[in-house]
Amino acid sequence: MAKTPAVEETQTPEAAILSALNAVMQEAAYVQKTGENDFHGYRYATEADVLERLRPAMVKHGLILIPSVQQVSAPDANGNTTVTVHYTLAHVSGAVWPQPIIAAGCGNDRSKNGGIGDKGLYKALTGANKYLLFKLFQIETGDDPEKSEGDRNREAGEKAARQFYLEGGKIAISKADTSTDLKAWWSSEEENRRNAGVIKGSDEYAELYNVFLSRGKELVAKEKS
Repeated sequence: MAKTPAVEETQTPEAAILSALNAVMQEAAYVQKTGENDFHGYRYATEADVLERLRPAMVKHGLILIPSVQQVSAPDANGNTTVTVHYTLAHVSGAVWPQPIIAAGCGNDRSKNGGIGDKGLYKALTGANKYLLFKLFQIETGDDPEKSEGDRNREAGEKAARQFYLEGGKIAISKADTSTDLKAWWSSEEENRRNAGVIKGSDEYAELYNVFLSRGKELVAKEKS
């Protein structure tokens, strides 16, 4: 029986999810393109390619995505069907991300003779799911022969870790209730920032520090009023 991923007792629900997301990003940072469009002559990553890399890492680190279809359009004159899907991002610890993650997709099922079939919806759902996974986990694709898969995974994982720490840091800063709490959080996160590669001189550090300063000014002004 699979072991449930451990969550530190002091972690907030958001922190549990962010930690698991970061772990998945580091393990599944790159997907090789195996699909091929013969007509247009290009290669692409299929939904199966993405799931093959992501699903084991998601299961290992306790992440769950629950889709809920919110909107489906009727096929237009060109055979295009569009969908909007809301995903609930959760962790096996019981943590649930407070906002739904929204993805849109479009699928076409028009034959050469102009007839419109019934597969547009399924293509749209597949597209929405695939690109949601790409964007949520910041997965890189490609077929650069000069780089090994390990090189690509490492570089993409480092980039994803910095970006995801940045987004999580912004959320934490926005939730600080006092300037004292904000300063304490910033000091306590020094090691975590360093581990994520968000260090002085990097774009991510500069962006996060500006958000920290801005929030600090807001809290100080509020405390003086």
